[in-house]
Amino acid sequence: MNFIIRKADVKDLRQISYVHVDSWRETYPGIVSQDVLNKLSYGKSLENWKFCYERSTQHFYVAEINGIIAGFAVGGPSRDAELLYDAEIYALYVLQKYQKLGIGKALVQKLAEEFQKENWKDFLIWCLLKNKACGFYEKLGAKHEETKKIRIVDKPLIEHGYVFDIEKFLKREAEPEI
Repeated sequence: MNFIIRKADVKDLRQISYVHVDSWRETYPGIVSQDVLNKLSYGKSLENWKFCYERSTQHFYVAEINGIIAGFAVGGPSRDAELLYDAEIYALYVLQKYQKLGIGKALVQKLAEEFQKENWKDFLIWCLLKNKACGFYEKLGAKHEETKKIRIVDKPLIEHGYVFDIEKFLKREAEPEI
């Protein structure tokens, strides 16, 4: 299945909100309370992504397959100056039926390329402890460097911060697979 990675457009925001909500519902049962997942709203998600889209400090990309948004990624400068990383991927979501096609990797690579243009050296992405994406980030060469406690409504959770060295990651991705 062929896909393209391109800059997000305002016309994509409705589909992005579907990907966001549906990805949470596919990924987080047993991690986040079912009540939280049931209350997710496409409308509220759309409002959130409209706000994010309008922020000029972010890089916002989608993966498209035959006119359908299969995934998206958003990143920009690190939101936590105390951690001393240059950049951060704020969101990376790929619908389950489109996973294992290289879309997540391509989105991370695109953001890494954009971050490199900003002269940033590294970036961080947060991932809930029991999320299978933790292994995905490790497979891409990220190192588990940070851990923090968060709460989603009433449930305490652990997030792991995975750090990518941009130059090493892009060099690794440029090498042919054997």
